[in-house]
Amino acid sequence: MAISANLKDTEIAQGALEAFVDGFAPVTRFSTNFSSEFATLKGDTVQVPLYSATGAAEDYDASKGFNPDAYSTQSADATTVSVTIDKRVTAQLELTVKQLNEHELDIGLMMKQKAHQLAKSCFQYVLGVVTNANYGAAALTSTAANFDAADLTTISTALNANEVPKMGRFALFDCDYMDELTDDTRISDGSAFGSYEAIRDGRVPRVKGFDLMESFFIPSNSENLVGVAGRAEGIAVAQRILDRSGLDINGVSFVQSHPESGLAFTYRRFFDDTLDKLIIALEWYGGRSVGIASAMERIVSA
Repeated sequence: MAISANLKDTEIAQGALEAFVDGFAPVTRFSTNFSSEFATLKGDTVQVPLYSATGAAEDYDASKGFNPDAYSTQSADATTVSVTIDKRVTAQLELTVKQLNEHELDIGLMMKQKAHQLAKSCFQYVLGVVTNANYGAAALTSTAANFDAADLTTISTALNANEVPKMGRFALFDCDYMDELTDDTRISDGSAFGSYEAIRDGRVPRVKGFDLMESFFIPSNSENLVGVAGRAEGIAVAQRILDRSGLDINGVSFVQSHPESGLAFTYRRFFDDTLDKLIIALEWYGGRSVGIASAMERIVSA
């Protein structure tokens, strides 16, 4: 893989990465195995670790001491799920020589828009696994107009029934639902939280034990899905970089990664002599799988 880029390529890729992370960041709340360093061939599998609160504690027996073989519940409460790396998503910009010569185009801005669309496709692919067949009946059915703080209690109760620990819980809703939630006076009244973020920013970081997030990109999955709630182990997601070793790439190709989240894509720029076009492409490569289904609840519209 060619690892050469001029300053302009780096600037364009960095701006695109910011837009990509902005739309795709909620996926980092799931169980993940991300890497921007190791090349992968299509069809390879990656092991994603899942951590649960299963098992039970036992009374200490002085005669046994801390001999792990003497107790029945000392195995690690962790497992792994195999995720196949088979989803390749790309967003591309094509510009003719005439367009390049006759128009003052802001390529950086256009690539941010392409990155936004890349995030949308990738995110909807990941959430596409959240179906009734995989996770069971929805914990809540509600219209956006009727969604309020009391519904968070309903969702919490459903998770409680499955003994899902409250630590680490999050809820991800369609933006229309989050807007209605922030209008609930039990939340928008800053005196209840010591903060007026719901009014000032339209944002509520944490309510009723949930870290709250929103997205425009939640797919309906033909089941009216508008949100999910639970813990990380509900969905397993893996990301790798497609192996291009041995390929003759006419142009620039490098990996652009986000150090905090681990999200990454491949940036490519090349000129197609046959089409007489400059092509800039962003590419994400990964996979997803059902994790521990009981750790996730579905929210659907009425």
